Amino acid sequence: MSYAILTDSGSNLNEELLEKYNIDMISFNNLIDDKIVPCFNKDEGYKTHGKEFYDMIREGKFIKTSLISPQAYYDFFKKHLDLGEDVLYISISSGISGTYNSACNARDMLQDEYPNQKIMILDSMCASFGQGISVINASKYRAELKTIEETYDLVAAQRLNIHGEFVVGDLMYLKRTGRISLLTYSIGKLLDIKPILAASKKNMIESFMKVRGRKKALLTLVKIIQDNIINPEEQTIYIAHCDCLDEAKKLGEQIKAAVKCKDVYIEYYDFCTGAHVGPDTIAVFYEGKERAI
Repeated sequence: MSYAILTDSGSNLNEELLEKYNIDMISFNNLIDDKIVPCFNKDEGYKTHGKEFYDMIREGKFIKTSLISPQAYYDFFKKHLDLGEDVLYISISSGISGTYNSACNARDMLQDEYPNQKIMILDSMCASFGQGISVINASKYRAELKTIEETYDLVAAQRLNIHGEFVVGDLMYLKRTGRISLLTYSIGKLLDIKPILAASKKNMIESFMKVRGRKKALLTLVKIIQDNIINPEEQTIYIAHCDCLDEAKKLGEQIKAAVKCKDVYIEYYDFCTGAHVGPDTIAVFYEGKERAI
């Protein structure tokens, strides 16, 4: 039986990648000034509203991301089950969002209705393009005619080899979401300390290194990639940015020079997780050695 590969907009996949890899995606919603706004609209994409979105945050608008409900997942999965497809859904990290549990609840509701079809839910243990890499890999395995179970097992086994490291523009957003303490925020602002954050083995976002100054922080990202990437010539390295395109392009050129990767793909940070890390954040995503933290 054929199977659909599904994900959520936390994966940062845009309209181009969704079409290329035949992926269906459900969007998170943001609450902006009491108005519910989808985090992704494939008819417009991230580039249409990227600058506007991050400028709103710069201007002080508080944006809250809502969980995807079990009912929304129920409808999303059912659409594919009704087409006779099995379902493999790869979610944003359960360590930063409760939507994994919503997806599992929807699966449990549907399993009795579709006893002869498979509904498999996999926690990506990452977000943004880290999650997206898992989804793209799943699509490649499907193209190789691997079964849904084989694809699930292969992607699950690779999760801790997918890296996501990033530098934020302003520590205020990490303080607001509880990633750093008020004391760390105050000292960091005073001394221009830039923490390097990463998806960890514990399925969380953690700070694992501190450097002074943004320029040094971005160069540190390149060094981290050099130290951890495996088979760069076979890889596309993904960069997500919160409206700092020029810096992202420069970082991409530095990465290409340092590791000779196959390609670098740059896109706005998805509006789900991007709202939490804040404007001028830059993140890199790739496959490498098992995560160190």
